[in-house]
Amino acid sequence: MSTDKVKKSSLLASAGLVSGATAFSRIFGLIREQTMAYYFGVSASTDAFVTAFRIPNLLRDLFAEGALSSAFVPVFKEKLVNESDREAFSLARTVATSILVVVGGIVLLGIIASPIIIFISAKGFTADPAKFDLTVSLTRLMFVYLLLVSLSALVMGILNSFGRFGIPAIAPAVFNLGIILSVVILHSFLDVPIYAMAVGVLVGGLGQLAIQLPPLLKIGFRFRPRFNFLDEGVKKVVKLFTPMVIGMSAGRINIIVNTLLASFLMGGSITYLNYSYRLMHFPLGVFAVALGTVALPRASETAAKGDMEEMGRTFSEALGLNLFLILPSAAFLAVIGPDIVELVYRWGAFSQEDAANTALALLHYSYGLIGFAAVRVTVPIYYALKDSKLPAKLSVISVALN
Repeated sequence: MSTDKVKKSSLLASAGLVSGATAFSRIFGLIREQTMAYYFGVSASTDAFVTAFRIPNLLRDLFAEGALSSAFVPVFKEKLVNESDREAFSLARTVATSILVVVGGIVLLGIIASPIIIFISAKGFTADPAKFDLTVSLTRLMFVYLLLVSLSALVMGILNSFGRFGIPAIAPAVFNLGIILSVVILHSFLDVPIYAMAVGVLVGGLGQLAIQLPPLLKIGFRFRPRFNFLDEGVKKVVKLFTPMVIGMSAGRINIIVNTLLASFLMGGSITYLNYSYRLMHFPLGVFAVALGTVALPRASETAAKGDMEEMGRTFSEALGLNLFLILPSAAFLAVIGPDIVELVYRWGAFSQEDAANTALALLHYSYGLIGFAAVRVTVPIYYALKDSKLPAKLSVISVALN
């Protein structure tokens, strides 16, 4: 392996870089939510957008930034450590080709089946045909985002394996910026203004992928279609990927059930949950996700070398840093959540009642943050050891208990 291409740094330094870049991205994420709150407040159209975006977004967690990236990095890193850049890049080309074929097919099916998907996930909307039809239309438009973000996640995994964490971590800021600019520019030109949010999702998805291409080219990767789907490396990725999807699907069932239940509640309920979830996700992304992102390639490298002592140190350091940062964050959200909601969202069309309901949801999300965060740095260690079955089993059990 050409080690000159791989940047070496401590877990703390790498996590600090990713946390800083992620914080920047999350700030843009909050501005994105502020933009939606300012222009649309809480309404039937925001419920429709949040529900519509939740479908490709959940699949993104499964096929892209969740299972795909976590299954790909250990196998890719193993090839980098034990074989060569050439073999690792060959694997990446095959996986990229698979994404174009498989995820492209899923996107096509999703567009066709959108009415059925919305009927199942938000049946309460059927009481308002206009709201239901709007949700279906938005879903169809945004399904293409799944393909863009899947390719983006693959590129992120390649760059992270080479020690390049900054640009992949900042890429979501480009996604959020795409939505913000689309709303500001297109809002007054559309007969149904909420479509500006959906167009922004596609513009942002393209930007998120495009910003990572220059560093990808710099490390020497060039894409060429490769259809060797029976390659041993691909088989290893699929072997890890399958139970990961099962485990992550179990967790996402809760979100779908929450959306279904909220669709029967008063108008705006889905939007309240979305706004509060975004605030909870800020410390989760800045600290826990950043640590998990850095820990996975580091742990995968030590696993490839068979150094279990170093693996233990990596896990202890990641979990310790995680809890040190997340526990105060959870307490902070629980205590001054209403003030945060007022500061972030209480503008334009967002009313005092909207703020109170969003703050109530945030209170209950705050103590769940501790468990979410711990999982984010624990599960990557299992993936690095190529054990994706135990996390899947525990995820299914947790959903059953819930």
